[in-house]
Amino acid sequence: MYNKAMKYFCFGPDTKFSVVTAGIGMVSDHVHIRRTMSNCELFIVIEGELYIDQDGNEYRLRAGDYLLTEIGKQFGGYDRSTCKFLWTHFVYDGACFADEPRGEFSFPQNGHLDRYDLIMVEQTLIVDYMLFDWKNPVANAMCAALLRDLALMVMPQKPEQDNDHRFQTILEYFRYHPYCNDFDDVKSMAEYFGYSEKYLFELFKRHMAQSPHRYMTVQKIQRAKEMLATSDLTVKGIATTLHYDYYYFMRLFRRETGMSPTQYRKTVVPNLVTENDGKDT
Repeated sequence: MYNKAMKYFCFGPDTKFSVVTAGIGMVSDHVHIRRTMSNCELFIVIEGELYIDQDGNEYRLRAGDYLLTEIGKQFGGYDRSTCKFLWTHFVYDGACFADEPRGEFSFPQNGHLDRYDLIMVEQTLIVDYMLFDWKNPVANAMCAALLRDLALMVMPQKPEQDNDHRFQTILEYFRYHPYCNDFDDVKSMAEYFGYSEKYLFELFKRHMAQSPHRYMTVQKIQRAKEMLATSDLTVKGIATTLHYDYYYFMRLFRRETGMSPTQYRKTVVPNLVTENDGKDT
């Protein structure tokens, strides 16, 4: 079969996602049904091999591989599959499939995840919340978080020109100093790297298509999610670690994820209770 160029799924921080249905599938010597749907389906294979084709492309998915089908285009199995996989059907408002990455978040329709434990937790929680209410807003927020995390995992942000050592230095700082302890706004960030605010803004716009403030915010929220999931720090302690005012951090986290820090912690680590948590909802 002729393989067409891969497309990218592109979306922004304000994109709205609504989960239609989700679950965990296990099949043996099975050919996936062929159909055309009015929603996307995200497959993430955990074990075995899954054979799916769509729009002239044949995909052989193994453990850690994912595939996002495109709305309105027929897809189905082209060989017998034996596997265990996660599946999520969703619709969106404010996203698109494009021939190249665009917008703040994007990832190719098909790819591989070296680690997918966080994705599995988020997808499992989507399934759990859908059991309570198929229009559950928390499930929709978790779907948005899952897709953002997937984009950050498979499309690491890096500059367009590898020989621009000045910008490489900035990216390396964020890689090795995840809490950004040396600055807390764009002005102090520019001073730290020895640039003017205007020049720093131009660097980020040219290489990342976003402002330095936006880039720093995305990185900090990602660190916050990791600390909420893996540490017993209070929400206030996490805000302090990231150089945020407590109340501003709560508003920012809710705006970025669709839920409060405590709600997020309770979804990913249901039995973890820390002092003062629960007061930020």
